[in-house]
Amino acid sequence: MLDYFEDNYIGRIRANGSRSRPLFNAEFWNAHERTKNLQMRTDNSAEAWNRRIKCVFQCSHPTLWKFIDKLILEDDSHIHTKICRVNVDEPIAKKKKYQHLDKRLHNLVLNPHQDIINQITSLAHNIVL
Repeated sequence: MLDYFEDNYIGRIRANGSRSRPLFNAEFWNAHERTKNLQMRTDNSAEAWNRRIKCVFQCSHPTLWKFIDKLILEDDSHIHTKICRVNVDEPIAKKKKYQHLDKRLHNLVLNPHQDIINQITSLAHNIVL
């Protein structure tokens, strides 16, 4: 498991003490700046869109031709609207529950606890809500 995270997210330690470049840069996967700037993070709207597409295709891994055929047949403007909103980073209306969660996370990022254990505990508490 540690090998996976080192290879993909943090990079392996080299002989000289520096780290190699990971497969995914921190800017790609780290949500700190996005949380601080009140931007969208991976959220339920993206997951809902993936579920909808999976229902439309009725399989997990369609061939390219099945994918194209289904997209052509699927004329639901709702999907197009959602894709456009996600592409331009437009906020999608959120439930109050998630608005409150965003505010709490935003506050924790802007005003972190001095004690790292308290900060991690507070972040973890908000992630599992």
